[in-house]
Order: sequence, then C-alpha cells, then structure tokens
Amino acid sequence: DVGGHMHGYKDEELTARWIQLGVFSPINRLHSSNDMFIHKEPWLLKNEYRASVKKWLKIRHELFPYIYTMNFNAAAKFIPLVRPLYYYYPKKDAAYEIKNQFFFGSELMVAPITKPASKITGKGETKVFLPKGNWYDFFAGTRYYSENGRKIKAFRSIEDYPVFAKSGAIVPLKPHVPHDNSLCVSDTLDIYVFPSASNSFELFEDSGDGDTINSKKYAVTKMNLSWGENPEFSISSAKGETSVLPRLRTWNLKFRGFSDFAEFEVLLNGSKTRPLVNYDFKTHTIEISVSAKPTDSVSVIFDSNNCIAENSDILKACEKILQESKISADEKNEIYSILTDCELNTHFKILKISGRSYEKEDLADAIKEILTRTEGEYDL
Repeated sequence: DVGGHMHGYKDEELTARWIQLGVFSPINRLHSSNDMFIHKEPWLLKNEYRASVKKWLKIRHELFPYIYTMNFNAAAKFIPLVRPLYYYYPKKDAAYEIKNQFFFGSELMVAPITKPASKITGKGETKVFLPKGNWYDFFAGTRYYSENGRKIKAFRSIEDYPVFAKSGAIVPLKPHVPHDNSLCVSDTLDIYVFPSASNSFELFEDSGDGDTINSKKYAVTKMNLSWGENPEFSISSAKGETSVLPRLRTWNLKFRGFSDFAEFEVLLNGSKTRPLVNYDFKTHTIEISVSAKPTDSVSVIFDSNNCIAENSDILKACEKILQESKISADEKNEIYSILTDCELNTHFKILKISGRSYEKEDLADAIKEILTRTEGEYDL
C-alpha cells in the first residue's frame, strides 16, 4: 500500500490517482493504520491534490444511481460492474495488451493513470485502446473517433481522469448537495446522454433496505435514445413499486457532445412544454430541466441528427498545453507556428513537432492526442 497509507511512503500525487481509480471501483474507501505519520484525511494534502481528491469524492457520490443500478444487474443478471475489454473485443489484441483499461458498467470505459506526471507537461499519461466508432470524454464532452479501433496516449492533469462514454451512452447521476451524504432515492437526477448511436438504460431504484430482488419492491425507469434522422431521447413512465420514488422529480437532461446549434422540442406526456434550457460551451452540453411525476413520460426530439458538436477547440487546447509546459518561450513559439501552418496537414504537423527533442516526446504526444481525436490512424 502506498500514497501515505499502511507501511507505505508519502506521495500525494499517487494518493490522488489512487482515489480517482477508487471512484471507478466496486468499493471506494480511504483507510490507514494507527500511525501518527500515516494519514487518510484529504484535507491534509497540499492544495492541488486536496482540490482533486475533493472533486473526485463528490463525483463518486454523484455516481450513486448509476452504480446502484449496475449492482442490481450484478445481483439479478450476473453482469459485473467492472468488465475487462476482452469481454466485448475478444478478437482485438489491444484488449489484452492494455491490461489496466476496463469498462465501468455498461456505459463508461476507464483508462487508469499509473505513472507520475510529466515534468514537461505536468500531466499524467496512459495508453488507451479506442474501439471502433465514436467515444466521448465523459467530463469534457470532446469526441474521439476510430475507423477500425486504435491505440492512443491520453494525457490528463491531476484534476482530470480518462473516462470515456460510448456512443449513445446514458448515465444517471445524483447532483451533489453540500453536507448531504445520503444515498436515498433523489428527487433530482442528472441524466447524461451522448450522441451518435441508439441505446437504452433501465434505472433501478428501491427503498435501500431488505431483499429487494426477491420481494420485487423496486421501481424501474426506462430511458431510450433512438438515433435516426430525428434523434429522440425518452424517459418512460416508471414501472414496479413506484411508492419508493418521490412524488415529483426534476430531470436535468444533459446532452453532452451536442452542438449549440441543435434544435429540439420537449414533450411531457406527449404535449409540448417549455422547460429551462441552457448550453455549456465548455463541455458541449445542452442542459434541459423538466419537472414531472415519476409516472409521467418525457421526450426530447431533435430536428436533425446533424447535432454532434465539432472539436472546434483543437488549437486552443494545444495552446493551453504549451502555456503550461516547462519549456522555453522560443520553443513554444516554434511549435505554435507549426500548429498554425495552414500548408501542413495533421500528419506532417505531428512529424515536425515529434522530431524536435526526445526529452520532450511527451509534449509531442500530448499535442498528438488533441490533433488526432477524430482523424488519422496513427500507431503509438
């Protein structure tokens, strides 16, 4: 055990990365021995690590509806919460070569960071297998694409972690409320929906006690994304033991990876309604808030499937990496001039940046991740 825990050594970066991994594990708990030099309290960490740990422990709590549903599936249908890549891609060598990466439930794919941050970029790095199709950074909303399946290197700051949502992913979260650590059924849920494929999700909820599966005292709310000419996301009337649900519920529908130009209409029990609507440009997320009874149905119908957000922040994201990197200003300007050279395609930009210095290879790879999110099949 490391990161300042039992018989280990003090490494606050490692502690933060362990806790991030714990967020996407069946059991997440902090523990230590009875030793005055071993601490588990996040507030004793230095500022940047304390902020990161605080953020991710909140996220673990927000994930409760998703994890609870997946644990129901584990108990009732024998489908594990954590699933290796080769369950889904048994014929892909990368599913065996990249051993740490895994699926967390049916909707999310996690690639743990197990190395210290680069001294040049300040970011942690990990290898990722991107299976065929579209994948979305769950937190940033940026799209990754692979025509046949490919390997990439992903770079994340200490506050971030490589978590990818599959095409059409539907992920229910419970919004964080300060000083509220309860795990009961919530009257407000955030439902994250990602574009480009049809999918369905059944949210399982109960009173939190007793032998729920055998007694059948639980409610199931089906959500469905139908991806076609006019994509439609729907929440059906809850079925089963609806007495365990709140009388009224607020659905915060968060369509992440969607364009701000997308047009849509919202229906409550088949009739048009005018909900609260907002757009978060930072995460490419359309936010729609609808209040309804759990037995009501809610639908959002888009007028076109041309509503996927473009990765328009490529140059800005590269500029941010250069700003934060520990290299000379002259080197930064030289790399930036390559990035803005309109006569160079992506392939040649990467070649010119990669050939500059072996010691700065991680900087070139971090830029490469951004440049090739949706284009190019480059090997590691």
